[in-house]
Amino acid sequence: MLRTNFTCNDFEYNLEGKLKFPQNIPYMITEYMGHMYPTKSYDSVERIIKHAVYHAKIQNCQYGMHNLAGASGWCAFDYNTHADFGSGDRICYHGVCDIFRLAKFAAYFYKSQMDPEIEKVVFIARYLIPSFNEDYGDEVIVFSNCDEINLYIGTKYINTAKPDRIDYPNLPHPPFIFKNCSWWEWGASNITSLKAIGKVNGKEVAQHEIFPFGRPDKLVLKPDDIELIADGADCVRVVIELQDKNSQILHLSHHPVFFEMTGPGKLIGENPFSLEAGKGAVFIQAGREPGKIGLKAYVNELPPAEIIINIIAIQEETVSVKKL
Repeated sequence: MLRTNFTCNDFEYNLEGKLKFPQNIPYMITEYMGHMYPTKSYDSVERIIKHAVYHAKIQNCQYGMHNLAGASGWCAFDYNTHADFGSGDRICYHGVCDIFRLAKFAAYFYKSQMDPEIEKVVFIARYLIPSFNEDYGDEVIVFSNCDEINLYIGTKYINTAKPDRIDYPNLPHPPFIFKNCSWWEWGASNITSLKAIGKVNGKEVAQHEIFPFGRPDKLVLKPDDIELIADGADCVRVVIELQDKNSQILHLSHHPVFFEMTGPGKLIGENPFSLEAGKGAVFIQAGREPGKIGLKAYVNELPPAEIIINIIAIQEETVSVKKL
């Protein structure tokens, strides 16, 4: 018997956190959000929080529709496009991660839906800055798969929240919502940090702490791997971050980063590279000779960041042929 599967790209009610009810079964939503609310990693704090909240509302909606097989959002990553689409720079900012595969706030919502037995997740979807209450009012959202979250300013206990099952009754792990959070009542210039501690079965299992932003303190290079094969094609992504003294990425930084590279390979990416929301990425491609590739990165007058990538020779496999 031939059975038809029905799918739909549903963008009609996304900004209301709704999806159309299935008219046939089996039925799956194959796209939602994306171009309905394109969000750059360096957009306003309000927009990147709302972007995450819309994704959470739509997933809450689809979990509550018993005839729906599931919903897959558009999309994981920002991507290059043609001149007739996107934001005018030939990039579509439709992803929950940016074009370098680096997470926006929305990506942490999805991560928080995983089984806590695999990984405990706690993420404060805010920045601790003087415009705190201007950016998103007095509400702090924490994405987590824990049972409860304790919120602290420095070492001072503020409040405890349970998952918000009133507004998100269908999610496996609803967000935690803290209200009446005031920058000024917390002490303004005396605020040292905002910390969320996640508990499972009454035990502290994970935490996320954010700090008021400082001045640029260090440039950091983070390769996904430190070893490549000398086949002329093997590549590795190198993430670039401009951090303050608390190792926070400075999300308003667009500094140009200059690179110097030595060894048997080449740099793939812009040089200089302009940071986006304090971060970005380039790639290193191996040549056909073994050796070491050195990559140095410079920004302003900070000490350079440097990494070494080992390029190893191709291992020849011995194949035995059995005569029949």
